[in-house]
Amino acid sequence: MAEELFDIAREINSLCQYKNAITAPKIVTIGTQSSGKSSLINKLIGFDILPTKTGIATRCPIVFSVTPNESEKPVVKLSNGHQKELIYEGFIENINVIEEINKQTNKNVSDMNVTPIPIHIELKYKNAPTLSFIDLPGLIAIAKTDVGQSKTIIEDIKRIAKTYIQQKSTIVLTVVESKTDLETDIGLSFIKDLEDVDKKEFITVGVLTKPDLLKNGDVINNILDGKISSNISLDNGYFVVNNIDDSIGFYNSLKINNNNRCGSAQLGNYLTTLLTKMIKTDLINIKTQIGELHLQSVKELEELGAEELTDNMKIGLVSKILNDLQVRITESIESSGIEPNTGLKIKNVFNNYLKDLNSLDIFSSVGDKFYTDLLNSFSGYHMTNSIDINKILYKCINENALNPIHTLSLECMNEIIDVIEGMLEHFVKNAKYTHHENILKSLKKYYSNYIIDRKTEVDLEIKRFIKMESCFINTIDEKFVKLIHDFTPVGYVPINTIDSMMSRNLAINNILPESIHDKYIAMIKVICKCYYDTIKKNMFNNVTKSIMLNIIRNIEQNMNYMSVYEFITKDNLTLFQEDISIIERRKELRQLIEQLSNINAKIKKINTKVQINTKVF
Repeated sequence: MAEELFDIAREINSLCQYKNAITAPKIVTIGTQSSGKSSLINKLIGFDILPTKTGIATRCPIVFSVTPNESEKPVVKLSNGHQKELIYEGFIENINVIEEINKQTNKNVSDMNVTPIPIHIELKYKNAPTLSFIDLPGLIAIAKTDVGQSKTIIEDIKRIAKTYIQQKSTIVLTVVESKTDLETDIGLSFIKDLEDVDKKEFITVGVLTKPDLLKNGDVINNILDGKISSNISLDNGYFVVNNIDDSIGFYNSLKINNNNRCGSAQLGNYLTTLLTKMIKTDLINIKTQIGELHLQSVKELEELGAEELTDNMKIGLVSKILNDLQVRITESIESSGIEPNTGLKIKNVFNNYLKDLNSLDIFSSVGDKFYTDLLNSFSGYHMTNSIDINKILYKCINENALNPIHTLSLECMNEIIDVIEGMLEHFVKNAKYTHHENILKSLKKYYSNYIIDRKTEVDLEIKRFIKMESCFINTIDEKFVKLIHDFTPVGYVPINTIDSMMSRNLAINNILPESIHDKYIAMIKVICKCYYDTIKKNMFNNVTKSIMLNIIRNIEQNMNYMSVYEFITKDNLTLFQEDISIIERRKELRQLIEQLSNINAKIKKINTKVQINTKVF
């Protein structure tokens, strides 16, 4: 049972290189450099398989497992890296494992330094214990830069350790050299600092090595019996292991009383029992996470699509991408609450355009001299019978008067273009097919060029609207018609009635001039302003409708057909060349899905043994 559970846990933990991977309970060893950590593991597994030289012996995470088999000769399997590239598989007598570990480590990092790239070792031999460990580089206090160590090596080692220790359900085997003042140990201090971090999810087991350094067994007895400060105590207490002489006689010679916590055999049995229990406890949760990760991975792989696409498949994919974008564009424009809320943004631009138009008041700022000269241009106006209102308006509503409206109209159009460009950028970035980056970029470029063409059409129409307003004075606006009728019932201003008539109507508009000349000027201002308001209404209606027709509706209704046509006729099939990262991700997903399926099958196989009923994905 333990072997099967450990096998599942190892496979799950081997998924750590994948994005969104899950983890299973595991044992991680931590300690200071030369604390006897690697020697302890060699003792536990029964082989001198890990480097134990002076200085940094372990320079990368070494993930290894030990399981029993019926072979007369021990078998070892070495793999390098997260992808577990096979180095050697065969009888252990045919390879120097320590040399091979150093050789593979040196491929990933220079001598004297450390790397997070792991080496995997699987050892099988007759009557072997069932164990699984991750041995980490030993902690140090000073970087020896003069002999080639990186000045960041201290933090590099801590960073590697944290990566493994702070994962959920980790058993941290803390190896401490025997001494009276454990509080001075760098490794123990490191673990205690991590325990202070919120949501601690690892548990600790301590191991005292080199007990022969203490001539008095009382200190060790107190540590093993938990008669120590809570600040240096660990979750599962301490064991003591002498790596050179691990016999009961040795521990008895030191007068160590707690035989259950003496020796590598007791420690190995305890760790196996603890790890087995944790894996059993987590199995249901692990099963659920595997199912979720499997579904996510399958979905992502489906979105990435097949590796090799025929030309017809490429054209079909373009149509699918365009159709998806088209639906999103239409929804964003026509529906509320759908990001990026394009319809609301268009409405706000139009509302601001209307507000800016209504705030234009060019006639109130024009000096009276302009109007006096205008009246004088009607030869002898004070001696004639009438003044033609159309001629007055034609003189006043000129190109200069319409320029502010033209400017605001162009600003409105440009703001709408910005909204549409922003919408397209949003959907291209958030499209389902981001792995076809070249296609999306090309589509974005095509959309932008298409919009520029539509913008040119609207620009020309706005110019035409301005020319229309300046070339012919005509309106049926009720407010203006009534104003003119009140001022000039017969279409002109009779001199003999103007005084009483204008006084009454100017008063209505809160204008109270004194002389007849001032009344003429005031009357012209009121009429020009009123007619100018009708132009603003016309421009607002025409410009917004032109924008909606030529830009908004055109994009909604015509872009899908036009874009597909462009892509097919221009034969942009080379755009399907994928980035190498996409190719690698597809390969990674297939490997992950296969591994998850294998793990799931193994869990299903032992479900009856651990009496767990879980649904198989």
